[in-house]
Amino acid sequence: NYYHKNPKNVKIFLILTITLEWVERAEDEFSVAKMIWQGKNPIYRIICFYAQQCVEKYLKAWIQNSNVPFTRKHNLKELLDLIVPFIPSWSTWESDLSNLSRHVVDTHFPSDSATANDAMHAMQTCKMVRQAVREQLKLLFEENENNP
Repeated sequence: NYYHKNPKNVKIFLILTITLEWVERAEDEFSVAKMIWQGKNPIYRIICFYAQQCVEKYLKAWIQNSNVPFTRKHNLKELLDLIVPFIPSWSTWESDLSNLSRHVVDTHFPSDSATANDAMHAMQTCKMVRQAVREQLKLLFEENENNP
């Protein structure tokens, strides 16, 4: 387990080791999505895929740390449904997460592809969820990382 000081309240906050593993994986996915997005020739379907993966892992980090039982799910709406009873305001993410979820399956088939607008929306959704979950887990951003 990882203990961490919350600078505002100077209280000790417990983060489970498994939660930090989910966060680490989410950050890996975020880094890849961001790198491709900022690259010379961004591949939109890959950006959408990694943004979805990042969101999925951040939701699982929150769920894991809150000791909410869950099974192996990849559907973002189903994961969100486990969280909303505790954080009702996150229900506003439902349409964004449903849209993001479709990129996991749809973009694997040649006839379906993601657009620049899809990728931009995926990154915005990813950043929004990432920031909210990190705040809930009291994980601070590095100074140069506030607005990735």
